[in-house]
Amino acid sequence: MLYETQNGIQSLKNPIEQVRRYAFEAVNQLKKDPLLCQQDDRYNGNLLFPYGYGVYFSNITREALNNKFTQEELLGIFPSDLIICKDEINEFMSKEDVSSKIHSLIKYDFKCHATQEQLNRVRWHLYPDVRIEREKRSKNRDEFSVDAPTIISILDTQQEQLARSMRDGHRIIHGVAGSGKTLILYHRCQELAKKNDSEKPILVICYNITLAKKLRSMFINHPFAEKIKVKNFHAWCFQQIKENKITIPEGIIFLKIWS
Repeated sequence: MLYETQNGIQSLKNPIEQVRRYAFEAVNQLKKDPLLCQQDDRYNGNLLFPYGYGVYFSNITREALNNKFTQEELLGIFPSDLIICKDEINEFMSKEDVSSKIHSLIKYDFKCHATQEQLNRVRWHLYPDVRIEREKRSKNRDEFSVDAPTIISILDTQQEQLARSMRDGHRIIHGVAGSGKTLILYHRCQELAKKNDSEKPILVICYNITLAKKLRSMFINHPFAEKIKVKNFHAWCFQQIKENKITIPEGIIFLKIWS
């Protein structure tokens, strides 16, 4: 498709075709998980739940779109049933209305009551970053298996949202033991490593020695292993002293575990 942009006429892919390809790539990956597929003879191998795809135009109203193209052109380029325009979803709509609008993109619908476990498995496949790995992995991302284990562990949606939404600056995360604070820190490290274009690694400093060891072990054989360095605070101080050849004042003793 040819688009008129600030830089002139450019040839770009039709967003409908792009999202269609993304959708079927995701579907094909989910179909590899037998626990997400139907077992009936007639529909054997198909997903347990319906799916659809579409494009949301956040800066174009339906009227503007209709005025720009003829109905015949729209049918061939942007079919109306695969498009949601700016004026058709807004912040004043109820969750039910928004859900209904998005649900209209599903063309082959059927009754399905997905369990929470099945929804978690979908997230496990589509969002590798929320996985809580129990085994050491290959550093090569191309060697990652898409085969999900029978029992999976992932961040819950609240933990995932917190890890992804944290911005620069000081943050304090409160929680009882076992509430997932370390997991949030682990996935926050990954988020920062993804965005880090510098050759310098992300430095994670923990005052707690045990936490530093735990977090460091979670990045063994991880694709971002070289981009993330975890150190105990005192070990980091000792490293700075050695690298900068600073004389240690008399009476100051560094434990072996810090060296």
